[in-house]
Amino acid sequence: TVSRRASGLYLAIRDGSPVLPLPQHPVATGGHLSEGGRGLHIVQEAAAAWGALPTHDGEGKVVWAAIR
Repeated sequence: TVSRRASGLYLAIRDGSPVLPLPQHPVATGGHLSEGGRGLHIVQEAAAAWGALPTHDGEGKVVWAAIR
């Protein structure tokens, strides 16, 4: 979901995994950085605030971000 608020944009994404995300740094393997672990780092840098909440049915989570 994307919505415009007075102070900027609000983004919310739901998925089916109940595991709440934690920012990770890409891991170097064989002289190259892994492709995983970058998404939340980018969100953390771009967003004024972000978070994750379990869904009411307990079958997933919603990750949200406020961008100004």
